[in-house]
Amino acid sequence: MPKEAKQKNNRKSVRKVFE
Repeated sequence: MPKEAKQKNNRKSVRKVFE
């Protein structure tokens, strides 16, 4: 995932992306 999307969803998505 690009950093832009990561910063936007830097709350819940961050967990799904890292899981």
